[in-house]
Amino acid sequence: MNTRSKSSKISTLRRLISLKPYGDELLTPMVASWIFIVTVLVLIMASSEALSWAYFASFFFNDWHRFPSAGITGAIVFFVVWSVDVSLLTLDRGKAHYEQHLYGHAKASSWKEFSKTGVGIALRLVIVMGSLYFTSPYLTQLIFTRDISKELERQTRAQVIHERNAIEVNYDNSINSLQTSLDKLGGELTDEIAGRETSRTKQFGDGPVAKSIRTQIKDKQDSLDELTANKKQELDSFDKAVADHNTEELGNRWGMVLPENSITKRSEVLDKIKGLPMFWQTSLAIKGFLAFLFFAMVILKLFEPRGVRIYLSEAMQQEWQRYRGGAFDAWLRHYERSNAAISTMTPYRFDDVMVHAYSSIRNADLARIQHSTTEREAKEGIETLRDIENDMPEVVQKIESLEHELSNTEDEISKIVLQQGVFPATVNEQHVQVDRLEHDLSEIHLLVGNQSKASVPDIKTLKTASEAALRTNEQLAIARTKLNQLNAQKALYDVQLMPLYERRKQLLAGIDELQAKLDKIAGARDEILDRRIASAVDLGIGRVA
Repeated sequence: MNTRSKSSKISTLRRLISLKPYGDELLTPMVASWIFIVTVLVLIMASSEALSWAYFASFFFNDWHRFPSAGITGAIVFFVVWSVDVSLLTLDRGKAHYEQHLYGHAKASSWKEFSKTGVGIALRLVIVMGSLYFTSPYLTQLIFTRDISKELERQTRAQVIHERNAIEVNYDNSINSLQTSLDKLGGELTDEIAGRETSRTKQFGDGPVAKSIRTQIKDKQDSLDELTANKKQELDSFDKAVADHNTEELGNRWGMVLPENSITKRSEVLDKIKGLPMFWQTSLAIKGFLAFLFFAMVILKLFEPRGVRIYLSEAMQQEWQRYRGGAFDAWLRHYERSNAAISTMTPYRFDDVMVHAYSSIRNADLARIQHSTTEREAKEGIETLRDIENDMPEVVQKIESLEHELSNTEDEISKIVLQQGVFPATVNEQHVQVDRLEHDLSEIHLLVGNQSKASVPDIKTLKTASEAALRTNEQLAIARTKLNQLNAQKALYDVQLMPLYERRKQLLAGIDELQAKLDKIAGARDEILDRRIASAVDLGIGRVA
C-alpha cells in the first residue's frame, strides 16, 4: 500500500467519524457547529448503549475472559448504534428538491419525502424502546454497582463467618469433650495415688490402676492435640480458600456456595433495594436520559439549518465538484468563477445559482448537444445512404442473375418431367406386349406338348407350331430388351432430376437471402430518411407532410 492510498483511507475514516462525509466542501461555520453537536450527541448515545451491553457481557465469565467479552460486545453495539444514528442524521432530505431543480426530475410528493425520514425515525425509535427495556436495567445496575457490591460482600462475609463458626463449633465440641475426659481422668489419678475413698483401689501409692489411668490420660491428650492441630489446619485451609476465592474447594469440602457476582445474583440484590426512593428516581432518570438523547437527535434532524441540507445533498456536492473543475465558469461573472483570485461563491450563493439559474442553462446545453447530435447523425446518415445506394444495384444484379439461372433450371426440369410423363404409358404397353408374347409362347408349347403325346402326331402342325415358337421367342426377346431400355431411361431421368431439384432449392434460398438483404437495406434507407425528416422538423427547418 503506497503512502497516498493510506492517507486517503485515513482521511475517509476521519470524515466518517466526524460526520463530515464531504470534508469541508460547502461547509459553513453554522454547519460545522451543528455537526459537532450531533457528533457529541451520537457519541454519548452509542457510548451509553455500548457501556450497558459491555457491562452485561462482563458477567459471561468469571475469569480474565470477561474483559475481552465486554470489550467485543461493547464495540459491536457501539458500531451498530453509531451507524444507525449517523445514517439518520446524515440523511439527504433535500434529494427530491435538488433533483427537481437541477435535473428536471418530477417533483416528489411531500408525503413521500417525509416518509423516508419517518421510516428512519421509526426504526431508531424501535432501538430506543429496546434500550429502555434492555439497556436501562443494566445502566441502573452499573450506577448502583457500589451498593450491590457492598451487599454481596456483606452476604459473603456473613456466610464465611457462619461457616467458620460452624467449623469451630464442630471441633470445639469434640475438644471440650476430650478436655472434660482429661479433667476427669486427672481427678481419678489424684484420688488413686492418694488412696481416697473415691479411688478405685482405695490404696495409697502409684499402683497398676494409676498407671492405667496415666495411659488413658496420655491417649486422650494425644487425641486432643491432634484434634486441635486439625482444627487449626482446617481453619487455615478455609481461610485460604476464602481468600483465594476457591469456590470449587469451598463447595466440595464444606458445601459452601458463595454469592457470585453474576447477573442473577446482582438482580436479586437489586430487587432488595428497589423499594428505596432513590432507586426509582435513578431508574427514571436513566430512561429519561436515553429518551432525551433520542428526541434531541430527532429535533436536530427535523429542524436542521438550510446550510446542513445543502452540505448533505449529494447532488449539490457533485455539482460543486464540477464548479471547482471550471464547468460553470463560462456563464458566471468573473468574480464568481472557480479560478477567481478571491471568489465570492458561497454555499448559499451556489445554492441560489443552481436552483434558479442552472436549469435554463442546462436546457440550453441540452439543446446544443441535441443539435450537435442531430448534425452528426445527419452526416452519418448521408454516408450510410451512399453506401446503401452503392450496395443496392449489386444486390439487385445478383438477384436477377440467380433468377435467370433458376428459370433455366426450371426449363430443364420441365423438359425432363415432360419426357418422363409419357413413359408410364410406353412402359405399360411394353409390359402388355411382353405378357402377350409370353402367353402365346406358353400356348405354342402346350400345343407342341399335346402333339408329342398323341399316338399319331400331326407333323404339319408340329412344324407350324415350332416355327411359331421360334418367331415368338425372337419377338419376346426384342420386347424384353426394349422394356429394359425403357426402365433404364426412366432411372436416368430420375438421376438427372435430382441435382436439378437440389440446384433449384439452392437458387431459391439464395434469392430469398438476397431479397431479405435488399429489404433490410431498403428499410435502413427509409429509417434514415425518416430520422432526417424528424430532425429537420425538430430544428424548425422542415415540416410534416
